[in-house]
Amino acid sequence: LPPFFWVLNPLISVLGLLSMTLVGESMQSIRAARVTMSADDADDVTEAAIAQALDRFVADSIGVRELGRAMTQTVSINGRLVVVRWQRHQPLFASLRAVVSDGTRGRWNDVARDRYRAVWLSPPAIPIPAAVSTNGTVTGSEGTLLSGSDVALPGSTCGSTRDTASVAAVAAAGTSPSAPGSWPGIPSATAAPLNLLGQLQQAFVLIAQRAPNIAVGKTAIVLPAPAGVRARFLDGDTVTIGGVNTWDGLLAVRGHLRVTGTLRIRGLLLVLGSVDVTGATLAVQGALVSADTHATGVMLGADSQLFFDRCTTHMALATVSRPALGPFSAWASLTPDNP
Repeated sequence: LPPFFWVLNPLISVLGLLSMTLVGESMQSIRAARVTMSADDADDVTEAAIAQALDRFVADSIGVRELGRAMTQTVSINGRLVVVRWQRHQPLFASLRAVVSDGTRGRWNDVARDRYRAVWLSPPAIPIPAAVSTNGTVTGSEGTLLSGSDVALPGSTCGSTRDTASVAAVAAAGTSPSAPGSWPGIPSATAAPLNLLGQLQQAFVLIAQRAPNIAVGKTAIVLPAPAGVRARFLDGDTVTIGGVNTWDGLLAVRGHLRVTGTLRIRGLLLVLGSVDVTGATLAVQGALVSADTHATGVMLGADSQLFFDRCTTHMALATVSRPALGPFSAWASLTPDNP
């Protein structure tokens, strides 16, 4: 071989190795860029899936689903499949999880994103300081039973392990018997919120937008058959409810309410007017809030029983709530020293 070959051969070898190194580094850079782009895309896709799920909160009926019952569905975001899982743990608290993976499992590493978000269900601002709240007075007679003690009843939707802090039995301008001496053991009333009427009026604007509306005339009505926890907005100057009625959830009445039959509610009864059930049966396991411009108040009869229940009131509020993302309020470490 010519002498110059022995000079060029090492140089060619070095250049070859250098070239291979540069190619290898270039390929690694491409791979890293692809992984980064895929990761960024996965972030965007999961956040988009979460936003889409929040937009479909009402359409998917999350606010009326059973506690603990998960709903899982697969959606396509920009051609990528995302598994979305909703679950309501408490009446006004849920979790939302979105999981995405590229699923290649080839020479490129799988890129997955798993987002878990706390979702607080935000209802209209409604003051519920007592089992019965009104800007007027509450009248009753023997047989009228009111209690603000929150007792976890057997079979309660929220379970027995929950906050059962009690409230006042009555928040009103006062309580009085329908006739002198006709209401033995009459409960004393705490002061009602000063702006109870204004707050209820504002809440009714949102409720009217979020609950099915039923226009009511002068004829007495019977409520639709119960179908789980639901919300209804009854619109009329004076709403008369006759017959036998059972309702789970929220019942909002724009106008005065008069009951001539039987009305049993597990949840929340809101009335933008006065309430007259003196000749009827009214049973509320939850709360009653009534306010009107004349501060007429609530007139109960001998067959009126109203017991405060935080679980049923929150379940009722969830039917007209909207989701709001937020962090968990606290984390607690489960250790032998902190069981």
